[in-house]
Amino acid sequence: MRTLFISLASLALAACAAPGAKIVSQGCGCSDYMSEAPRPAWVDGGDTVTATLVASQGSTQCTGLKQVDVDAADLSARSKLSRIVNIETDITLTETRTDVGFGAGRSEARIEASEISRVVLEGSRIAARWVDPETCRIYARAELPRAEMEKTRARLSAEEEARLVNQVFFVTTDDTHAEALNAGVAEALSRAGVSQIVTRETQNAYRAIARLNTIDRQGNGLTARLALSLLAPNGNIVWSQTVPARAASYAQKSEIALINRAIASALRDLAPALRAILLK
Repeated sequence: MRTLFISLASLALAACAAPGAKIVSQGCGCSDYMSEAPRPAWVDGGDTVTATLVASQGSTQCTGLKQVDVDAADLSARSKLSRIVNIETDITLTETRTDVGFGAGRSEARIEASEISRVVLEGSRIAARWVDPETCRIYARAELPRAEMEKTRARLSAEEEARLVNQVFFVTTDDTHAEALNAGVAEALSRAGVSQIVTRETQNAYRAIARLNTIDRQGNGLTARLALSLLAPNGNIVWSQTVPARAASYAQKSEIALINRAIASALRDLAPALRAILLK
């Protein structure tokens, strides 16, 4: 029996030492993600930039969770594509998959995903994937046809130009406190990202109209309601909201001073909703 055991052990050692034998890492959790294949040329080929195509590859360390690893490798490849294309746009992917905490590779890929332009995200495709069982890494190749890139870029550019924040605005009011209201609304629009605010109404200008209603002065305090509306050039109301406008002071203040404080307070409260509609 002892002789038989020694012979079997010798045969096993001989098989392991046989030339050309492939040693696969037993600790790799992604070796069975896809069929075994020789190392593709694109894994080490770097970036591809031609008249018709832009391509790159990315990778991530395996965690043992297939969908997590595939997503991370895909995002890594697309993030490299984004750097190559260098799309000059402020539109970026700001919502990404949540970091589920399965390793540094996943976290890094999630962070890179926030830098991927929508042009790359929507126009590219994952052309191939490969797992290296020895290093336990998964690779992905992302491709972006230039025709698709230009098509997507043109559409997103048109969408960007149509956003309210990129329109011309004229601030106006027929309220008694026009000066304070106009100055406050103009500043609020500017802080929200509007860069084209004119002092004279033009045919294509949107109007921002503010009114201060129901002013009630009590001691050193003042309460009112501020209404702000955005109107399209054709007169249709695009957005309108009313919020409380309050001001108080320990010292005796004039009504004008309290009104200015109330307007500023109300516009601060309106800022998140105003910015949201402008960026929509």
